[in-house]
Amino acid sequence: MHLDLPRNLASRTQFRVRLRAEELREKEPAKKFVWLIAAVSWALGVATAPWVWHGVEWLGQETGAPRLLLQAGFVLWWSVPPLVAAWAALSEKHATPAEQSE
Repeated sequence: MHLDLPRNLASRTQFRVRLRAEELREKEPAKKFVWLIAAVSWALGVATAPWVWHGVEWLGQETGAPRLLLQAGFVLWWSVPPLVAAWAALSEKHATPAEQSE
């Protein structure tokens, strides 16, 4: 089998690989920053959990809401922000090159 390939295919491929490596190097500090923010957010969430729960209990006493509803609200208070962050990170990862350049 004979394949006709352009003469400069290897040099063009090397050029594209270098461009992609540079792109990844530029994004690396941003990824570290996102991880730092996530760690701080988690630590603050753990530190403030007792106060949030007391607030939820107070709200339950004031409104007469069932305990199960209050517990679900507390879980949502904690779980929604990380889920949104995970969605944002995954959607950026799966974006097409045309979407990323905009």
